[in-house]
Amino acid sequence: MTQNNTQLPASNFELDLSYLKKFSCNDPVFEKDILLSSLEETDEKMQMIHFSILNKKQSQIKPLAHSLRSLMNIIGASTLCQSFYDIEHNNEMHNIENELLHQIELINEKWLNTKLKLAEIIHSYPI
Repeated sequence: MTQNNTQLPASNFELDLSYLKKFSCNDPVFEKDILLSSLEETDEKMQMIHFSILNKKQSQIKPLAHSLRSLMNIIGASTLCQSFYDIEHNNEMHNIENELLHQIELINEKWLNTKLKLAEIIHSYPI
């Protein structure tokens, strides 16, 4: 995989790094740092949102979903971005904890695939 590859097709999602490349002015050091920090921050926030859903902390779900949506936007994971948008805008309904838990399980699967693709991209940087 080359560093110039900005789209990575996958079975049910793709990564589009064109926003990151534009934002970074094609600075590979900056891009790699952003990707590494995005991986770490996403893992932490995924745990936090799962905990918030399990413990019915509705006030924490929306800001976490919004933050995760922003992270997914930066790395070009549009399917995950949409999933977090859905959670962000639908979590105020009553008795939806089971639905949110189901959504998070699906998102976790997508995130694992995304992490593998990101790891490949990060590893492809010559720096």
